[in-house]
Parts: sequence; C-alpha cells; structure tokens
Amino acid sequence: MTLQELADRITTNLQNKDVAEGLIDLHLTDMGHVHVDLTKKTAKAADAGLQGPNSYVEISSDNLKKIRDGQLHPAMALMTRKIKVRGDLELVGQVAKLMKS
Repeated sequence: MTLQELADRITTNLQNKDVAEGLIDLHLTDMGHVHVDLTKKTAKAADAGLQGPNSYVEISSDNLKKIRDGQLHPAMALMTRKIKVRGDLELVGQVAKLMKS
C-alpha cells in the first residue's frame, strides 16, 4: 500500500464518524509521513513531519501491515518498540481503528 492509498483509506473511513479533534503525524519509517487532521476529517501523504501534532506515531510499513492484518498485537508492538507513540494515545487508537476498516 502506498502512502497516498493509506491516506485515502483513512480519509474515507473518517467520513460519518464521530472522532476527537486533533492532528496526528503518522511516520512510516521506510516510506514517509501521513498527516491526519481529525478536525477536518482528512489525511494526506507528505515527505516531511507535521509541525505541532497532538500525536506522533512511528512504525515501519511492514509492522503496520502486520497490525492491520492481526498478525501483531498493538500492545506487543509498543512493548517491543516496533511502534513508537508520543502524545494523545486516544487519538492514535481512533486512527488505528480506521486503518483496519
């Protein structure tokens, strides 16, 4: 999945959903960034990080796929540092659910 496809999936899944407001910088270490704006219900692919996000997530595209496919539990990924999260974990949890849809 490309960054743009991931951004499009998140944007589509955000529509008609009640989510908290905030900005998330999803950094796929081997691909780039996806900026998720929960206030505007949009996501876009980007080359650089987002300034002043509420949450920052760093993960490889391989580990993201494993989480999305149910092969890696998010809590185990956090404990083994396969995913790094800073900021509001509730926002990150909401976006994680949207990526599985």
